[in-house]
Amino acid sequence: KPFICGICSKAFGQHSNIILHMRSHTGEKPYICDVCSKGFSGKSDLNRHKNIHSVIKKYWCDDCKRGFNDNSGFRRHKLIYHSAISKKCTICPKSYLAQKDLDRHMKTHNKPEKKPNPTKDSPTMVPEKPLAKEDSKPHKCEQCNFACSKRSNLRKHIAYVHCLERFYKCDICFKGFKSSWALKRHKQVHSEEKIFQCELCEKGFNDTGSFKYHMKSHRGERSYHCEICAKSFILKSDLKKHMSSH
Repeated sequence: KPFICGICSKAFGQHSNIILHMRSHTGEKPYICDVCSKGFSGKSDLNRHKNIHSVIKKYWCDDCKRGFNDNSGFRRHKLIYHSAISKKCTICPKSYLAQKDLDRHMKTHNKPEKKPNPTKDSPTMVPEKPLAKEDSKPHKCEQCNFACSKRSNLRKHIAYVHCLERFYKCDICFKGFKSSWALKRHKQVHSEEKIFQCELCEKGFNDTGSFKYHMKSHRGERSYHCEICAKSFILKSDLKKHMSSH
């Protein structure tokens, strides 16, 4: 796999795959829905999204008579709203698969109400003219449609998407990287020194990614859920591997 992500060190066999992956870091969404203007990082995501605008509903829920255009959305609905593992809100009809998502949602019910502004409707108040909206993404790539708010993000985009050269080589395993800090972070893998220590089991790690993954195993945190069989995973990559079994 010759194409290495300089941010998270993931490897890809094709240049098109790493371009799609880099959009998860840059937030780039070049594929726009012509119906609702929502943006997506991949063309397949856009095509799947367009199903929601279709009038014809292929799948119907027997429990609540709600219709769906695609099978994955139908299965996810059944899992979240009509299964034994779903976490239901006691105030509104919403449901979630993960307890942390329900906890985050419950906080929205506890927000204090906004106090009315006595001067809002006063006849003596003259409304100010709205200021002209500035371009929120002034830094634009000359090679594609990518735009961002910070120049540093534009430099990263150009380096990781349009530049294929890897000038920074590891002198141990000869892997190539596009930046010195990416190489420095990679070299931690070869170090015998365990910088990150787990306080629960005293296991040591030499890179932050492995350490974070390990800590999630202690917390039982599995944020990525299969829409078909309800299995959950710590990493998104593990979920993708699992989905291929279906």
